Amino acid sequence: MIYDARKDAGLSQKELAALIETTQSVISRLENSDYEGHSLPMLDRIAKALNSRVKISFFKDA
Repeated sequence: MIYDARKDAGLSQKELAALIETTQSVISRLENSDYEGHSLPMLDRIAKALNSRVKISFFKDA
């Protein structure tokens, strides 16, 4: 989702990293589908930089 939002905004990983004051390698790691260390504050920073917002939902298992 981060990758798609970044690409839709026309930004490189380096450009997004500069907007949220981090490094390109952090953006690369966050975009990796196997990465499980996402934090809400970081996702919020990315969303704001991309003129978006984070939405979290809970779903009951069937």
